[in-house]
Amino acid sequence: MLSRSAPSPIPFGLINTIMLCHVALIGNRFIFTLHSVTLGATPLETGLLLAGLMVGPMLMSVHFGRWSDQFGYARPCAMGIAMMFLGGIVAALGGSMPTLFVASALTGCGFMLGNVAIMNAIGKLTHPQDMTRAFSTLAMMLSLSALTGPLIGGFVIDYLGYATAYLAIAVFSAASAVQLWWATRRYILPVVPAAALGTRRLLDLLENRPLRMVFMASGLLSMGWDTFSFLAPLQGIRAGLSATATGVVMGTFAVGMFAIRLALPAMAKRLSEWRIISLAMLITAAGFIAFPLFTSFWPLAASALLLGMSLGCSQPIIMTLLHHTSPEGRAGESVGVRATISSFSQTTLPILFGGLGSAVGLVAVFWCAAVMLLAGAASSVRQR
Repeated sequence: MLSRSAPSPIPFGLINTIMLCHVALIGNRFIFTLHSVTLGATPLETGLLLAGLMVGPMLMSVHFGRWSDQFGYARPCAMGIAMMFLGGIVAALGGSMPTLFVASALTGCGFMLGNVAIMNAIGKLTHPQDMTRAFSTLAMMLSLSALTGPLIGGFVIDYLGYATAYLAIAVFSAASAVQLWWATRRYILPVVPAAALGTRRLLDLLENRPLRMVFMASGLLSMGWDTFSFLAPLQGIRAGLSATATGVVMGTFAVGMFAIRLALPAMAKRLSEWRIISLAMLITAAGFIAFPLFTSFWPLAASALLLGMSLGCSQPIIMTLLHHTSPEGRAGESVGVRATISSFSQTTLPILFGGLGSAVGLVAVFWCAAVMLLAGAASSVRQR
């Protein structure tokens, strides 16, 4: 049995499982956005649709984390994969806004259930000194999945239509189930009796100042990520790009994430965690100021690459800090709190930005997000 009491390798089986799930999440999110526009949805309605991805996680992520602390990763992840697969089938068979809302809720809640469990398991199965490398490896694989989802989705939409695109993405959910079955035979975590965990109050985590600062930084960076994911496809449509070209722009964002994560272990040796986080916020703010001003493919792709690099370097650092600052036996719950904060951002910001986009345009929305990131960068500098 692998545990933190003995040296253990990076758990690639778990990383591959969540990577395949992530392809399904990002692919469906991209297809939802374009499909809703085709169905005549306003920016606000599209925002509500994407917010539906995170309503369930916002309400349940802390419980998901507690379940993973107690029961391990296998059962929660299997349930999450089943929900994601069902969401893809519902979207493929429905083809209307009401069914897309149902599919969105199933996809988002299913992914978060599996994601929280596997993030917690990676931390438990990896020694502290190897944790940054493990989460950097995970982040690089998620960069590949973020590239794969929009590219496949855009290509299939252009040539075979939306229903087939949903089915093509659902294949990745099915593949993740196979990968999970293999992983459970290799990576084993014990079931912890509830009595051994003691009383767990959420307030205890929020009163932990180092942990609270990690939550705050994570929320701002998640806001930046979700702003780009929601608004970039709309900017592509506004610029007159095809679905395939818009997918390539989104894929370029993923290329930037992958490239910076290759260099992240070396960066972490030279820069403190909070310096990296503050630089990420500054560069993202600059990218948000420039991105909505571009109306052709190459400038949009170049700025997406820069934004992918700035936002991509933060997640492994945040996850490492989270596991190092969490109380013993409550890492899963802390991951759940982080997921709740991110889900709240992903739920409310598409609605807010969709409404603002309808009222004042996408440029103003991007710039509003830039201002918030600049404020976060100033706070991160003081924390450093």
